[in-house]
Amino acid sequence: MISIASKLKTIENKLRKDDNLSGQIDYNEQMAWMLFLKSLDILEEKREKQAMLSEIKFEPILDEKYRWRSWMKSNMTAEEKFNFIKNELIPYLRRIDSTPERELVASVFQEIPTKFMKSAYTLAEVLDLIDELDWRTLEDSQIITQFYEESLLKMGSSGRQAGGEFYTPRPLIRLIIKIIDPKIGETILDPFLGSAGFLVEVFQYLKEKKPTAKEYEKLQSGVLQGQEKKPVPFLLGVMNCILHDLYGAKLRRDNTFAQNIRQIDPADRVEIVLTNPPFGGEEEKSILENFPYPTTATQVLSVQYILRRLKPGGRCGMVIDEGFLFRTNEKAFFNTKKELVEENNLFAVISLPQGLFTAVGTGNKTDLLFFERGKPTKEVWYYELTGKFSKTRPLKDEHLEDCWQKFQKRAVSENSWIVSVEELRKRNYDLTAKNPNRKEKLTHKPPKKLVKEIEEKEKKIVSLLNEIKRKI
Repeated sequence: MISIASKLKTIENKLRKDDNLSGQIDYNEQMAWMLFLKSLDILEEKREKQAMLSEIKFEPILDEKYRWRSWMKSNMTAEEKFNFIKNELIPYLRRIDSTPERELVASVFQEIPTKFMKSAYTLAEVLDLIDELDWRTLEDSQIITQFYEESLLKMGSSGRQAGGEFYTPRPLIRLIIKIIDPKIGETILDPFLGSAGFLVEVFQYLKEKKPTAKEYEKLQSGVLQGQEKKPVPFLLGVMNCILHDLYGAKLRRDNTFAQNIRQIDPADRVEIVLTNPPFGGEEEKSILENFPYPTTATQVLSVQYILRRLKPGGRCGMVIDEGFLFRTNEKAFFNTKKELVEENNLFAVISLPQGLFTAVGTGNKTDLLFFERGKPTKEVWYYELTGKFSKTRPLKDEHLEDCWQKFQKRAVSENSWIVSVEELRKRNYDLTAKNPNRKEKLTHKPPKKLVKEIEEKEKKIVSLLNEIKRKI
């Protein structure tokens, strides 16, 4: 059986032949909008069957003429299909409204595709390949996450065009959500949406609490929110939400850092932020003026933004790169961490092993930060996750169970400990997770090797003594 990755690679190779497309971003964009329409049609089929079983009227998101199954299975030639998509379908998708679902679809296609293929025959070939994907035998999210992860890797290898974005493993997201423990009715924001992994997982988490009909309606009323700067991740985020029946998320295509955080309306503040901000992305110099501690380090800007976007008592669980924790000689790093500790409650830091993230180009050492806005830190619970993880050995929920159990008790153990705020002040707000309880494994050398090392050291000592005698 051909894997999804192999099929996506075949599609990409087809796209490379088209004269109007150049570079990974163009290929990703083309695949993304086609995958979106295919996935939307599968969702429509599912909703239609559910409506029939429930004996209620089915209200399609797209008119029948514009559904994937209608125009893909038509007798149109390659050129007729090309003209239909370019001149009818895309304009239609950009203007539909009247329901939250339709408006969400329109928000995606108002900017994608920004380019269109030159060859009608290449388009037809690619559409056929996407149509062959049998999504009913797989989790829909598996296709999206794999596509997103592969996209970030490819963009990174071609010059870090991904702007410091990282795919977040789902077990890690689920741990963050469990620790923050959102409640139905709380407003939850991911200001760096990506493929909407945090919103989808928190939606699943809240649904497991068996909400009433009124509470479920509340979940679909815009309390789950997301912002994303780039069009392709935004499209994937919208697609991910729709595929998981999250129609009522309030999603915006916007640069979070462009918002002047000194002027955030109190009505726009939220109870919870769950996010994995970009590491090492670049922003315009004018944008830095929006922040009290200007810096080009986007991870620092993200913490400043989140602190001001949270309501008093609001909570945040986020991924951060290790550099944020240990750098103290730069003013923006120092001041941001001082504010985080002295004016807010940094209650947990979880150290993650090197290479846990599929990074853009290289593997960053990362940590998880958990904090509550509005009351000063007294002590921080630290945990060190160990182990080697890779594509062939991915992180699983069971790898994080020990952390979850110990967090609930704030346990002190070989891999968890507590640091007082006084100690953090002495360290100049170096928040690095230095484990004082780790027991180093002793390695016993063979006797012959030990004897040889002792003899070599004795020779060096004799040589040094002779040198000293000559000089005196």
